[in-house]
Amino acid sequence: MDVIYCKKEYLTIYLCQAKNYIMFKWQRFGIPVSQLKEAHQTALVTATENNIPNYMAETSEATETLLPTSLQWWAQIWVPKLQSSVIKTIVTVVPHSALASFSTKDWQAVNFDNITLQNAKTVAEAEALLAPR
Repeated sequence: MDVIYCKKEYLTIYLCQAKNYIMFKWQRFGIPVSQLKEAHQTALVTATENNIPNYMAETSEATETLLPTSLQWWAQIWVPKLQSSVIKTIVTVVPHSALASFSTKDWQAVNFDNITLQNAKTVAEAEALLAPR
């Protein structure tokens, strides 16, 4: 796995080319919206350049909730962009924190017309869901 983006206190993003996905490894959800935009743009450029159709949101250790401005940007700006991109599947490894789980429910509530959303309890389960069939 290669690190493509890192804000240690919040998020590290990896290119997992051998397994055909980009992993968002979340530590805390309280990331400022400017850094969230930068992170997602970096991930999407990498996915496009490498023809990677899958995202894994590894949120099992995440704390806090996403900021309202981040959720608004995600729903109104980013999801429409993702829908016309190479991304076809997003699997979330669900958080252990009850508070953080509210954020995953909020962002998953957005309408994703062309993208399949799934939840998993572990990274291994998520990888199985993303494996070619």
